[in-house]
Amino acid sequence: YFGGKKELYFYILSTQFEVLVSIVNEMQQEKLAPKEKIHHFTHQIIAAHKKYPYLIRLVMGEIINPTDCYDTIVKRVIKKINGFLSDCIQKGILGGEFNADIDPTGAAITLVGIINFYFLTWPLSQELLGKEVDYYIEQSLSHYLQGISSTR
Repeated sequence: YFGGKKELYFYILSTQFEVLVSIVNEMQQEKLAPKEKIHHFTHQIIAAHKKYPYLIRLVMGEIINPTDCYDTIVKRVIKKINGFLSDCIQKGILGGEFNADIDPTGAAITLVGIINFYFLTWPLSQELLGKEVDYYIEQSLSHYLQGISSTR
């Protein structure tokens, strides 16, 4: 039906990564301040991880051990996410909401790492922390935003 294992994997990866693309596309349409946009994006990613628990494993598998899909799917989507977050952070800098000395690209990568960390370490993080992962991501996001905010 899919033409072989490679085509099946390509289809699975494409559909899983499309979840991330749709989140970014939706967020790009939102008329929110940068901090609110980051909050909303974070909650959308949390919901995606909960709905698609193997998403993080597919993403990380491709980053650690790239296949033929890396250039055509993975890199394109990661660049889209990072571009969206970098633009959001840059707008926050220009609007005085975030510190002027922030590197938007580095800050975007850091944010994605913060959000994904708890899902990368699942179920160990759940066992060690004892609370819903949302609580810790929200707490980490709050610290992150305090760190890049122009008014701390």
